[in-house]
Amino acid sequence: MTTTHNPTNDSPTNDSPNALTTRDILTAAAMLVLAMAANSLVGSILLPIPFMYLYVSAAGEMFLSAIFFTVAARRIDKHGLFLIWVTVQGLVYGLFGYPFLIPYFLALGALCELTMIGAGSYRSPLRIGIGWSVLSAGMVFGNAIPLWFAWDSFTQRAATSGFSQELFDMQVRMVHSPLHICAAMLISIAGGALGIGFADRIMRRHFRRARIVA
Repeated sequence: MTTTHNPTNDSPTNDSPNALTTRDILTAAAMLVLAMAANSLVGSILLPIPFMYLYVSAAGEMFLSAIFFTVAARRIDKHGLFLIWVTVQGLVYGLFGYPFLIPYFLALGALCELTMIGAGSYRSPLRIGIGWSVLSAGMVFGNAIPLWFAWDSFTQRAATSGFSQELFDMQVRMVHSPLHICAAMLISIAGGALGIGFADRIMRRHFRRARIVA
């Protein structure tokens, strides 16, 4: 008696290997929580120094966040990480009284994800660096939006966040000066690029040692 072979029995029943799994999302969430905690620490340290807070804190935050993002990228190595990472940050801004920023961060996350089109992009420091540069500039621009479209919410948030009058006035001047905004973006991009390079160096050393141990 011959047995009829059904080719459908050999097809995989699991989801596509390129799809994000629950474990991937949990990994991204853990790294993002660590990144946001580090960013909060940087902001609180530099808050008393207006110039440093406005022009250097973003670079420091993007530097530290780049390390955690690179770890997530190497562990997950799937498309969609940038979109998730940026969207969650947009949701956080929404919870803090800026719901109109959620669509902006969705668009920013999609733009960052577009820079990663292609196989192996999440394992390439150069490709991650390009996407991270877009994010670095977008974060600075996003921080200026509340001053343009939600002045009352911004002033209330500034008051509860411990902004000094000097810091408040300096930030208002910054967001109304294209030159100052561009300068802040470039500083942020530089900090993020250094973070990606630093993280890649750490990761390569880690994998090199792991092979020696193995």
